[in-house]
Amino acid sequence: MGTGNIGKLALLTGIMKNSRSLKSKFGFQNGYFGKRGKGRKSSTRNIPSKNPLQTAKDFFDTLVQDAAREVLKNDNGEPYGFRVDLPDGSIIIFRPVSHSADKSPAISIDTKSCRIEVDIRVQKIHFTLEVPLT
Repeated sequence: MGTGNIGKLALLTGIMKNSRSLKSKFGFQNGYFGKRGKGRKSSTRNIPSKNPLQTAKDFFDTLVQDAAREVLKNDNGEPYGFRVDLPDGSIIIFRPVSHSADKSPAISIDTKSCRIEVDIRVQKIHFTLEVPLT
């Protein structure tokens, strides 16, 4: 039984390949990046950074590589983020300004529809301002 053309493309350009360098850099453990947020859901994660927006952009660019990006627009037609559907079926959404109280940049990772087995769980990552130790 072969993987077929879609399976081969998913392996070459999907979330598993694109996330390799992110896993060591952003504390990947038990299928999640970063640390658990203060909310009730364990799938809400935080990654602190001195420059949260730039870190979020770099994370997103690495995760989606050169995939086509769909601009997300609100009801007024104003852009508020980007959506990428990777060939393996995973969906990545980047919002430079989230709905959270601190308006931190956020990335949602949805692997429910992945056509290959992945070790990355469904999660939302907020890129928060790193508080320096005094």
